[in-house]
Amino acid sequence: MTVLRLIADDLTGALDAAAPFATPDAPVHLVLDLAAVPLQASLTHSTESRDLPKAAAEQHVRAAHAALGAGLAGAGLWGAGLWFKKIDSVLRGHPFAETLALAQAGGFRRCVFTPAFPDMGRILRDGHALMRGANGAWQAAWPGPVRDGFGDALGLDVVVFDAETPDDLREGVRPYLGDPNTLWAGSGGLARALAPPVTPLPAPPVGLFILGTSHPATRAQAFALAALTQPAPSNGTIHPQGHAPLLLDPVPASPDAQNTRAALRASLSRLMPPQDGSALLITGGDCLALLLRVTAATGLVCLGEVAPGLPLSRIIGGRLDGARIISKSGGFGPPEALCRFIRG
Repeated sequence: MTVLRLIADDLTGALDAAAPFATPDAPVHLVLDLAAVPLQASLTHSTESRDLPKAAAEQHVRAAHAALGAGLAGAGLWGAGLWFKKIDSVLRGHPFAETLALAQAGGFRRCVFTPAFPDMGRILRDGHALMRGANGAWQAAWPGPVRDGFGDALGLDVVVFDAETPDDLREGVRPYLGDPNTLWAGSGGLARALAPPVTPLPAPPVGLFILGTSHPATRAQAFALAALTQPAPSNGTIHPQGHAPLLLDPVPASPDAQNTRAALRASLSRLMPPQDGSALLITGGDCLALLLRVTAATGLVCLGEVAPGLPLSRIIGGRLDGARIISKSGGFGPPEALCRFIRG
């Protein structure tokens, strides 16, 4: 069993990269409070630092390393962990600075760094990060060679390799497997290359879709869902049911992100747990963080994934304790990606 310590800069990323390592029998626990790290084998944590200033983001990463490392020692697993720095597949936030901060905090001598996630249209070619655009053509996700983002990186051997397929990723990591001095930094594509192969979990029916992002990919998915769902009620309690799925999507009626957040908060305060075994599906790390706060959840247990980029977790604590939730980054997937959870 892999003993995982994963640090991401947003919540959906923390689950995306943890999911390939998780199974219902050996889940990965999401740590929300670094002052209360559980004594579990595998842990993932979001520093919520993508939009912070660089210096603050680096400090958050160092604090996370200290807390999660202490958890390893408390569980009698010191020296046994695979450390993974989850980065955004199109290099948003502070991927280089945060990776360097973690490498320095952990005393790693090598870092294998790749944002490639071929299953999601993110690759590395000739050292450059590319993403597939809406028209199907490859376009730059970063303005220059990825390795240049590290500058000199004195004392750290940074390994960046081209990867256009999942097999490329598996071959690229092979020389460094099992080396405790290697820090792994990448997206869900790298996580899948490192984790043992597992069968995707059965996808539960979804009783409520919660879409809180304005990314064009999510907007196209919302349009496709609208014909197959009913709007969540604007007053009274919200009761998710798999046989009559609801859609909570305040983005079209909100003039800006602040209003979207306020509308989401008001609606989520009326949300009741599903009573029929159906799940919730939520897009966007900020949206997921808001859901957990509003419902007073204390954590999540990642059970695996129902498909690449679609982790399945169980909520711990609060009003939705025990409810299952599928999370998804707001920037992935074709328009019909979410309809499968209705059509079976």
